[in-house]
Amino acid sequence: MKTYYLILLTLILFVVSCTDTQQNIPAEQTASASDIISVTEQQKNNAGIKSALPVIKPLTALLHVNGSVDVPPQSLISLSVPLGGFLKNVTVLPGSFVKKGQVIATMEDMAYIELQQQYLTARTKLEYFEKEWQRQQELSKTKTASEKTAQFSQSEWQTQKITVKALEEKVRLIGIQPDKLQDNTMSRSISIYAPISGYISTVKANIGAYIPQGDIIGTLVDPSDIHATLTVFEKDIASISIGQKVRIQKADNPNIFYEATVFLISHNVDEHRSARIHCHFSEKHEELLPGMFLSADIEIPKNNCVTVSEKAVVRKGNTEGVFIENDANTFAFVTVKTGIRHAGEVEITATMSGNDIRDKRIVMQGAYSLFGIMTNSGGE
Repeated sequence: MKTYYLILLTLILFVVSCTDTQQNIPAEQTASASDIISVTEQQKNNAGIKSALPVIKPLTALLHVNGSVDVPPQSLISLSVPLGGFLKNVTVLPGSFVKKGQVIATMEDMAYIELQQQYLTARTKLEYFEKEWQRQQELSKTKTASEKTAQFSQSEWQTQKITVKALEEKVRLIGIQPDKLQDNTMSRSISIYAPISGYISTVKANIGAYIPQGDIIGTLVDPSDIHATLTVFEKDIASISIGQKVRIQKADNPNIFYEATVFLISHNVDEHRSARIHCHFSEKHEELLPGMFLSADIEIPKNNCVTVSEKAVVRKGNTEGVFIENDANTFAFVTVKTGIRHAGEVEITATMSGNDIRDKRIVMQGAYSLFGIMTNSGGE
């Protein structure tokens, strides 16, 4: 019996001893993500890994905006009649180019004859009143007529001068030259002339229709001052300045680009928290018409950017990073924030660690190959 207990005690002590020994053996740890990667010289050569210092230089950001083709008020002319009448003839079609002074349409109405008649009659009376005043002046000097009569004659003459001047301007307003108007040159029709050279945009009336005074029969556009009006949101206004370059394209044809320059920035923000900027095209483009929708990229220069090659930036999940060279064959993956991308270069705005990388050698070529080696070796 004692022997049995002795054997049992020995077995218990053996089991306890084995258990303690197992607890003292380090457990195999699961490999954690490492941002340090070492490569052999052969791997480095095969991957084409090349490193260099970041370059501090200015870059150009592109601000994408929308807008439309526009013209200033003085370049968009509404063609109307100062005195109502019937449309007798239209000599142009929408899209036609007209020169300044060219006849666009012809109107006719009895009112035109009556106005000319009033003017000629008033002008004839003016001649009579002028001669009568001169006669009364002479009579007044010889005391043949009273001074009061001479003054009344002078008043009639001056009143008639005012009447003639008013009618003269009315006649001129309908396109008739008063100094050329005689009793044998009166006409029932008048012509509407192009006030500027440009393109006919619209014609809104039909032959034979009565056009009331002030109604618009068409519009004329001066193409020399067609420009782009773009909408910029409030947060971006501070980055816009006069002279900035703009690349514009039509909304329905994004393959054709137009170069332009900012020449005017509005100084107010509308209810949509945006402002208007105006851009002159570097060349004339006849195919651009007022009201056409546009999209544009405004070039915004930024100085002292820390830049690397686009090939240096590696995407890792939802983040981006670069490899910093620790020594000839060891590299560290650093998560970064990027900014401007332009002409194959990327701005590094910050590192997640907060370290300055301006004096660090960055892998500019072979970064994705190095990332692949790091991934396959258990680095991710």
